[in-house]
Amino acid sequence: IRITEVGMDFSRRNHLGVFYNSGSAAPESGRAAAPSFGTDGGVPYMIYEAGERLSGAIAVARG
Repeated sequence: IRITEVGMDFSRRNHLGVFYNSGSAAPESGRAAAPSFGTDGGVPYMIYEAGERLSGAIAVARG
């Protein structure tokens, strides 16, 4: 998962690099996509798709 800062009209694109690099082992099997972010009690979480596109799973990463 890569992160990019964009301008209000998307004319500015500042590519900041890799935010999260998926692992090659299960459950990710080299794929992490569609991240959503939240906190619980001040602890950050990322909920994302992990694994093969049609047989993947929902994964949680805790900060």
